[in-house]
Amino acid sequence: MSTKRGVLFVGGAALLAAWLVAAADQDREGQAAPASRDGSALDRAETLARDIQSQAARLRARLATAPEPGGSSRNPFAFHVPPPQPRPVPRGATRPAGDLRPALSVPEPPPFSLSGIAEDENPAGVRIRTAVLSGMGDVFLVKAGDTVRERYSVIAVGADAVELNDLVTGRTIRLGLR
Repeated sequence: MSTKRGVLFVGGAALLAAWLVAAADQDREGQAAPASRDGSALDRAETLARDIQSQAARLRARLATAPEPGGSSRNPFAFHVPPPQPRPVPRGATRPAGDLRPALSVPEPPPFSLSGIAEDENPAGVRIRTAVLSGMGDVFLVKAGDTVRERYSVIAVGADAVELNDLVTGRTIRLGLR
């Protein structure tokens, strides 16, 4: 019990000493000292206000001489700009008489791309190549002689290319690794 009592006395004495030191730190003149402090604070506030006003005036002067922003034709809310509409052909317009060549048909690009070629050896020791074709929303693993989507026949699978035969048009398509 005496230890607790000693701790309480020492703690109380420390609080009393801190209170007395804080009270002694205050000015005894009353209102005279705070008035002089407020005067210097007002001077600093006025100086700061004048500085801010001068900076604002400089900024207004710079903005007055700044160029106007140009109008943009870009629309940030449109993701796609439609292509321009073709002009209508006048009714009397025909092909020139000297141009009697038939219009050339451009073959459509192959619907597949060659992604890779795998090579495997069967038990007889014969190497069989498999082509990895991607296209038409799918991936195809084909060998020579296979048919893809009932339209393309695989003629041959080489080390870096595959040959396809279009069964509809009879055209031969060669796809190479990129």
